[in-house]
Amino acid sequence: LADGAVHPAKTVASGAITLDYAASKVVAGLPYTHTYQSLKWEAGSPIGTAQGQIKRIHGVTLMLLDAMGSQVGPATDDTDVIPFRDVTDPMNTAVPLFTGEKFILFDGDFATDARIVVTGSAPVPFTLLAIAPQIKTNPR
Repeated sequence: LADGAVHPAKTVASGAITLDYAASKVVAGLPYTHTYQSLKWEAGSPIGTAQGQIKRIHGVTLMLLDAMGSQVGPATDDTDVIPFRDVTDPMNTAVPLFTGEKFILFDGDFATDARIVVTGSAPVPFTLLAIAPQIKTNPR
């Protein structure tokens, strides 16, 4: 991180790194990827359980604490960036960490195995407290 913003990855050479631009506060570390995949969602059916029923997740509310820089979707290879920058945020400053509820339209398919994946590899904090999906269930 350089002045609170994600900086492109650099390799340490002789105990030092060279940044692409000047920064007054720099934090360096090792890269990692976080991934959460839910179990099958078995709720949302008017007849009780949704187990074995065809369902579609069409929206999800994430409850977050000091978070930024992640993606959400129905599978690890099908995610969208969670928007954290607000239109009122100056473009020349780092995006502030977000705490609260973030609703995201979700592009899940109709399937019996509906899941939610939250993943990211940016070197920033991301604490996921809870997930509240919006599910449409169709009986077979």
